[in-house]
Amino acid sequence: ILAAGCLFACDYSPVHKSGQKIATKTTDIKKESRHSVVTPPMHAVSIGEKLRVDLSNESFDCHVDLQGINTVSRAEDIKNTTDYLIDDTSKLPCFSYTASQVPFVKYPDGRVAIIASSKKLFKNLAASGKITEISCLNLENQINCAGVNDIFIDDYRMVWAKHPSQEKIGQPIKVFSPGSPKAANGNPIDLADPISTLLSLSIEKLQSAHFAHNKISTEVAEKIGHNNLYCEYYDWFKKLSAKQEKERQSLLINEWSKETMTDNPETGLSENRTFGSAINIQMDLVNDSTPHIKTSSIGFYPSNGALISFDNLFFAEVIGWNVNHGRKSCDISFNFDVAQLSANFQMITMGDKDKKYLPYPMSKEEVRIITGQTGFNLPQVPVDSMMSILARLRIISHSYTSQTLKKPDGSQKHISYSSITIQGAQ
Repeated sequence: ILAAGCLFACDYSPVHKSGQKIATKTTDIKKESRHSVVTPPMHAVSIGEKLRVDLSNESFDCHVDLQGINTVSRAEDIKNTTDYLIDDTSKLPCFSYTASQVPFVKYPDGRVAIIASSKKLFKNLAASGKITEISCLNLENQINCAGVNDIFIDDYRMVWAKHPSQEKIGQPIKVFSPGSPKAANGNPIDLADPISTLLSLSIEKLQSAHFAHNKISTEVAEKIGHNNLYCEYYDWFKKLSAKQEKERQSLLINEWSKETMTDNPETGLSENRTFGSAINIQMDLVNDSTPHIKTSSIGFYPSNGALISFDNLFFAEVIGWNVNHGRKSCDISFNFDVAQLSANFQMITMGDKDKKYLPYPMSKEEVRIITGQTGFNLPQVPVDSMMSILARLRIISHSYTSQTLKKPDGSQKHISYSSITIQGAQ
């Protein structure tokens, strides 16, 4: 995907954090040892194959459970703002789990859709960049580098498990609003964007990651690599590590900050703003056939603690390191081509032609987290109720309605209520 010849198409001018250009300095880092930056080829590794469920002997038995929601079939019967209008509850699909804990939706006509996932670890996703400044050393030129990460993608979709058309089996379910032009044209919309779990983590962090299954997290931990930095030469790293009086060529990063161009809510101006940081990161120079700098350990990396996270150390427009240089502090600045990483990231998430969605066991907590990314809970309805789950999966939709009704005595009554619509599905 990333050929060595195209890693450095973008040119970055050296810019200090203040926004001022850095003046040319006399050099104490020469470029005699410069060589081409070559990163390992990217490839995909399937995860969790042994944990997939065989549905051939599974039964899909469930019934519609309206517990926690008050429904009426006529607007005239609305008594409270918490009432839901459903024309015909017999047309509602039901939601449940198979004996192997695979979540599914069953329609009254016998069709069944399951929540399935494609689990892949993409190795060596690279972003090219440059070291633009080392405050304690004088650079002759900016230094070409490439940040390399492994990214685990757990991509969830609703797919058909039972359908009259055999070619639909295993394909993502598509939904549409009854009577919509898209339904008439035979072009229903996708259920949702992929319900993606994006994890780019160090081995140390995997222990606290919230994976869909402990055995999957163990498998990823065995196969995921470190965050690595490949550069055209490493004299600068050797000089920095020597000042820390290390026996081996290693460097302790006091703080690793990530910045991107975003709007400042206070000034309204677009500027580089920090959106993530880590502390106490150990970096080691590896002198093998392809020399590189390896992230050996992370002392602390803040996370949202949920399934959805994207803690890629090299995913940023600007990266800053702070290290000790003798008794002084030293700042190192990197500029990365985040557009290049984003383009490749989009390709592995949306352009993976070999993607297959397979059934896996899931807990109720995992379903709650995953379905929480696609839709909305029904107001004032328990989050784990069947109707709320169907709404979050966009199998049903709800809307607010105001209506004026005429009473038998001729007077008028103004009511507000929520209507539930059963979406069409193909």
